[in-house]
Amino acid sequence: MRLSRRRVLAAMAAVLASPVRAEGRSVIVIGAGLAGLSAAWDLASAGAKVVVLEARDRIGGRVWTSLAWDGLPMDLGASWIHGMDGNPLTDLADAAGAARLVTSYDSAISVGLSGEEVDLTEAGDDAETLIEQARKAAEKRDADQSLRDAIEATKAWKSANEGTRRLLRHAINGSLEAEYGGAWNELSAWYFDEVKEFDGEDA
Repeated sequence: MRLSRRRVLAAMAAVLASPVRAEGRSVIVIGAGLAGLSAAWDLASAGAKVVVLEARDRIGGRVWTSLAWDGLPMDLGASWIHGMDGNPLTDLADAAGAARLVTSYDSAISVGLSGEEVDLTEAGDDAETLIEQARKAAEKRDADQSLRDAIEATKAWKSANEGTRRLLRHAINGSLEAEYGGAWNELSAWYFDEVKEFDGEDA
């Protein structure tokens, strides 16, 4: 029997759905990102003695704001609540008193090397087509592969010139890699966008 991501997630869901019996136990949680801190919170709330170990000198995982520039905080990692309706992150933001600003992907602009605005609509459409072709081909394979390998195996990528590849790569970086928090050579061609979406605005 092939061990698939779906089987692993189903097993994890079954474990997580069972009641936590942690009172009086000592637990070590590895990682102080959102998942680790959430697990630590739930375990501590259930009566466990919890120690969180984090290799970095900060907490938060991908949630990371740089204050390197005076008066210009810059989010270098996760920074959006995608769909605020029913999203547990909305409740966490409210509990933390975090200010939110509604945003729109449609208001984003791209700027070229000499500072001029660049219209990437066509590159974005081409990237979507290329990704769909790569996904369809990858689904026929017996084993998963990286999204990069799947894309680079397509006829469209192989026949594209360097300038077109650069624009496609930019579109993939600005959409998929930013959205799913990983480089295209680390994202699964089968599962990269298997996520639950929430309704409402992005903030």
